[in-house]
Amino acid sequence: MYSLAIVTSFLSVWCLYAISERVDFVKKNITLVLSKNTKATQIVALVFFFASTFVLCFSLGLVTGIFSSLLIWMTLASSVLLFAPFPKLKYTHLILLGVLIIIIESLFTITY
Repeated sequence: MYSLAIVTSFLSVWCLYAISERVDFVKKNITLVLSKNTKATQIVALVFFFASTFVLCFSLGLVTGIFSSLLIWMTLASSVLLFAPFPKLKYTHLILLGVLIIIIESLFTITY
């Protein structure tokens, strides 16, 4: 559940980062498509944000879920702003990080 919330929050942040005009980076593949459709990208980012908030509210409760969602979103937003301009960060690294988060969550869910 938590990994789903983290991944959807990350997708929300990445959508908003792709349409940002203040950030100067090479837009290719999916970021190019996202940057051309700004209104649709904003709607998709909002849907991802509400999906992660709903998942956290379902698993933690209303107030704790909202607070956790905002905390995760701000952490991911600052991480994306720090690490995305580096050319060494690739999609494979992000996918591996997501898989690692899912594995760690699965291990802790099974043991407890």
